[in-house]
Amino acid sequence: MCKSDTIDLGGYYEAEIRLGNKKWDSIRVVLGAWDDYQSLFGPNLPSIDSVTSFVRVKAENEGKNVIEGTIIEVNTMHTDSAIMHPFKIFFFVRDKKKRAS
Repeated sequence: MCKSDTIDLGGYYEAEIRLGNKKWDSIRVVLGAWDDYQSLFGPNLPSIDSVTSFVRVKAENEGKNVIEGTIIEVNTMHTDSAIMHPFKIFFFVRDKKKRAS
């Protein structure tokens, strides 16, 4: 969920990342490509509740932008068990200065 999929250059894009069907008891949400092994050890995004996390990024590039990440669901009773849910969120950044001219 997001407030708007179009924002102004220099503004902030905010979105919620929600896991629809929680299977196991531990969820981590990290940014980075799902196939980039190192990104899986990045910091967790802030949580709103047990299945929803929050992301806020500054719009620094005009045009189409993407936030990429992974929801990692872990069974704490069997820590060798995990489910990876990759996600992509697209949003558009416009330059108000260019529109005004």
